[in-house]
Amino acid sequence: MKKLIVFFIPLLFLIACGPNKQELAQKQAVIDSLKNENASLQNESLEKIKKDSIAKAEAFEKAIRDSLAAVRTQDSLAALKPKVVNNGGKATDNKYGSFTDSRDSKTYKTVKIGNQTWMAENLAYKASSGCWAYDNNQSNVATYGYLYDWSTAKTVCPTGWHVPTDAEWTTLTTYLDGESVAGGKLKEIGTTHWISPNEEATNETGFTALPGGNRYLDGTFSNIGCDGYWWSATESYANSAWHRSMYCNYGDVSRNYSSKEVGFSVRCVRDF
Repeated sequence: MKKLIVFFIPLLFLIACGPNKQELAQKQAVIDSLKNENASLQNESLEKIKKDSIAKAEAFEKAIRDSLAAVRTQDSLAALKPKVVNNGGKATDNKYGSFTDSRDSKTYKTVKIGNQTWMAENLAYKASSGCWAYDNNQSNVATYGYLYDWSTAKTVCPTGWHVPTDAEWTTLTTYLDGESVAGGKLKEIGTTHWISPNEEATNETGFTALPGGNRYLDGTFSNIGCDGYWWSATESYANSAWHRSMYCNYGDVSRNYSSKEVGFSVRCVRDF
């Protein structure tokens, strides 16, 4: 009988000390409460992220609308920009214009770059001497103009215009951030007249430089489509003068000097 009592005492102790149903229910309630609170926090966080994303998207959309409105406003202002009448008698804006040479009634496009106004085409006035069409083919003149020796080039521009000096060419390239990049900004884009690849050509100035090639001392012609050469009015030595060159394979403007007897293109700049 004593042994039986000893056996049941630990069992009764465990039953008495173990968790009752009420305690388990309370713990479960706490766990459920924590789960609900966590789920609520997660929902609030997701909702906040959603709202923030929507707000950012709306702000981005508004920025795009504002940018488009600004562009439209600039276009409208450009359309209202005052017009000026140039020597050609045609109304144009204050960057682009035209000029009619009274000697042969040919009209040239003009462009203002910085404080200089340039012809935006190679000169195509037929002088009495020192003047050649490329390959002696007159059909080339309409696009590329004539090639002139230096002595003729100095006097061939119409009244009110002149062949640019070496310093005036430098003023142009300096305004365009230097010789190393100026060529691309001056060359006509594409490969209609320039041989591919016509490196870096943007023609952002409207100068529309064309590759009229050159005439050598022996009377042969070369480089049309690939190179353009333009005289300056400035001597380098007794028998040579400064000129500028642009190339299909490069985006720079090159400053060199050559014999006064070779044939190069001419771009006239307006007198101040």
